[in-house]
Order: sequence, then structure tokens, then C-alpha cells
Amino acid sequence: MKNKLFIEKNIEPMLIKEQHQPFSDPDYIFELKMDGLRCIAYLNPEKGTDLRNKRNISLIRLYPELKDIHTCVKHKCILDGELVLFEKGVPNFHRMQKRSILKDSFKIKIAASEAPVSFVAFDILELNEETIMNLPLIERKNRLSLNVRDGERIYVSRYIEEQGELYYEAVLKRNLEGVVAKRKDSIYRPGKRSVDWIKIKNTNDNDFIICGYFYQNNKEGLTFILGQYSKEGNLMYRGNVSLGVNNLMFMKNYNVLKSHDPIFPFLKIKGIIWLMPIVVCTINYMYKDTGKLRQPVLKGFRDDKKAEECICGPDVS
Repeated sequence: MKNKLFIEKNIEPMLIKEQHQPFSDPDYIFELKMDGLRCIAYLNPEKGTDLRNKRNISLIRLYPELKDIHTCVKHKCILDGELVLFEKGVPNFHRMQKRSILKDSFKIKIAASEAPVSFVAFDILELNEETIMNLPLIERKNRLSLNVRDGERIYVSRYIEEQGELYYEAVLKRNLEGVVAKRKDSIYRPGKRSVDWIKIKNTNDNDFIICGYFYQNNKEGLTFILGQYSKEGNLMYRGNVSLGVNNLMFMKNYNVLKSHDPIFPFLKIKGIIWLMPIVVCTINYMYKDTGKLRQPVLKGFRDDKKAEECICGPDVS
């Protein structure tokens, strides 16, 4: 039915499988993995812009600098992309995450001026009221480029064909987030994780669920207890990350609820406060072979990702 997707605005982004080894393949394109927040853009050149995150929450109030990006499209369309805060041409996820938790309208207005974000489009799902998700990716890429022009706050993601390993080396030299490899003939599968799309990360980042916390050093330090789901759907203990300072602002910002039952009863740490496993955070860490994270650092919180999506990867088994 024409325009149904645009009216309902409930598309779930297609998910990406992870692997750690770069590769080259003539059947794939390779583009930069943006260190930002995934979202779907509903753009009408005559009526306006709407942006929705993975939880289908409208984002325009948080990022008012993006309210006019619809002026850069020729026809009504639905785009998949990433909200990115660039500094000197490089994505800054930490500042992006700070923007995402602002509540006060005055602070949002100031941040929009001092640290504006951009929308980087890498796919087009509907064009001129025609759903095109079943077209091959390379055809969708062509239509994306023809329909969207780069503007002050919107860009079309560039890509190369076949030479994935060379592209990954270039990403390493600039210390960027990584590479996403996509089959040229892949269709778009909303909400599904497919081997047709693969991310190859540079940094050792992963997403974890905050399952509880406890204090250290006479309440001068705070430590989060981290979990991830196994492939079988069981919540698994994955270690801790210490913040070094007592900062529980996330409790207020994310409406965190306490759990009456221990999440991991085997942990014999004094004073644990257990939480409902719903808040997701990104941790930077070293790879390890001991079953625990090495030198973990809290990178930020994510309100665009569900806890159920935090699955153990090959380096966290």
C-alpha cells in the first residue's frame, strides 16, 4: 500500500553481523562504519523531517539542527543512516552520547549550535511512495545518490567496491571506527541481522547491559556490573567497569528500576544494588582469553539499542 510505511513510521533498521577479519570480495561494497546513533529518516521535501531511533522515538526535539534536512531531497523518501557528531572530520561518539541525554530545551539549543550533529544516509527504503527494500543494494545506492544531495547537515555515505582490505588499512591509519561490508545484491530486511551486512571494527568496542552497581573506596568510586545475552538467550555475567567517581545521573536519565532479585547470585560482592537489565552501555576494552574484560573503559550509554540485542561475540564468549 502506498505511503503506509511513511505514515506509520515504525521501520526497524536492518542489523549488522560482526566479524573481526577484513576481507576483499567483488560481490561486496565497503563503507566507513560511523561512530554514532542509528536512525531512520522520513523526509518530505514539501512538509518536513522526522527522525526515529531504533526504539521508534522521534529525535527532532533533541537535534533541532536537523529539522531542515528534507530540503536536500528531490522526492519524498525514507532513509536509513546514522546521526554523527563530527570533530575535525572524525566522529566523536562521546560528545554524541552527551547530546543524546539532554533534557532541557535551552541546553539542547546551545548544544545544537556548539556541537551540531549530521545525518549520514547509507540506504533508501522508500522513494516517492514506492517501497524499494527488495531491490538489490547497489540499485538502492544509485537511487539514494540521485535523490539526496549533500547539505550542511546531511551527507550520503561513500563506498568502494571489492577492495575491503585496502579500505580497512586506510581506516586503521586514521584510527576510525571500522568498516561495514555489504553484499551488492542484498535486499533490506527490517529488524533482521543478516550475513549480507558485516561490520569489521577497529576499536575493541562492544555493548553491554548494566545489571547492577556497587561502591568502592567509601563511596568515592562506582562500579557497574555488566552482562550480555548468550546466543541461547541466557543473561551472562561479563565483568565490571569502574567509573572512578560516584556518578549516578544515568539512574535519572534512563529511568532505571531496581531489581528485587539478584541478577547474578553467585557474585559475592558486598553492597551490590541490582537493577532491571534494560540499560545498554558501550565499553572499550582489550581482547582477552580469560573470559573477562581487560582494561574496560565506559565509553557511553545507548538509548537506541535494546538489551536483547547485546549478544556475546567471538571475543566475549
